[in-house]
Amino acid sequence: MPTQIHIQYPAHLSTASGIKFETYRFYLVCVRDYLLAQHKDLPSFIAASPKLLSQVKPAKNLDPLPIEPFLRIAWNTEFLLSIDHGDPNIVRINNQWAPIQSYYAVYSALEALAYSIDGNMPKSHAKTQRKCSAYLINLSVTPWDKAFQGAEGKSGSAHKPKNFPSTLAIPHNLQRSGVDPLGMIARCLKAEHSHRIDDKWRNKKDSGCYKYQYKPGPTTLIHFLYRLRIKSNYQEIDPFVAQAPQHEIAEFAEALQAVTSWTLCLLELILMRRFGPKVVMGFAQSYSTANPSAVKLVDRLAEYAA
Repeated sequence: MPTQIHIQYPAHLSTASGIKFETYRFYLVCVRDYLLAQHKDLPSFIAASPKLLSQVKPAKNLDPLPIEPFLRIAWNTEFLLSIDHGDPNIVRINNQWAPIQSYYAVYSALEALAYSIDGNMPKSHAKTQRKCSAYLINLSVTPWDKAFQGAEGKSGSAHKPKNFPSTLAIPHNLQRSGVDPLGMIARCLKAEHSHRIDDKWRNKKDSGCYKYQYKPGPTTLIHFLYRLRIKSNYQEIDPFVAQAPQHEIAEFAEALQAVTSWTLCLLELILMRRFGPKVVMGFAQSYSTANPSAVKLVDRLAEYAA
């Protein structure tokens, strides 16, 4: 018989909203912790980027000017996301809006990435997510290359991990003892892939394809950030303002900011290799001169110039 996992919920996880908040919080914490375990800190990641991104070649025939507006939106939204609200009650309320800011900061930079790949800009979120996810999967910079893909299967579990180790063990979403952050990232992406199959199937039922055959394309961290945005913006506000210990409310905000800034850093580094450091850093210098309070970008610029 399969081993049954018994989860002892703390008092603040007595509601469905509390459990969802805790699940999202820990997913984000595990992404952040995995990044820190791989690179120690963001400057170390930047220092390692020439080797990590050695396969990214210059885009010799593309005009870089179209990417500047997208980067400005990304940096401006990151700045708004990173404002220190101080009061824990304000942070809890702001956590409902923070996933929207996080997603749009990343999505705007993804639009710049999508253009840099072949000079074409997709006209929808779904197409941009698909195009950029495929690129990042092939780029093999972890954890942005991690994915789940495939159909649901009649058993509901035919979809498979991509770019995860063969020894991967996927924990329960509320397991907290002895959790490998990479395993929890897999749990996050596996769940998100199932959600995407469900969502897409609702719009494809008349296509003649059974749900267990439907493949929505690979699911990456980009899709998870999009899920948080949809949940907090339209479908389920309550989990993001759920009652929880103050340190967990603060950690949700901090981890979300960290994942956002690390992702923007990766995309900036790719764009610098595509269009040249001078071009992209020039755009960033121009923005930071207009908004010197955008300290996360200012700090990255200092590391890029080092």
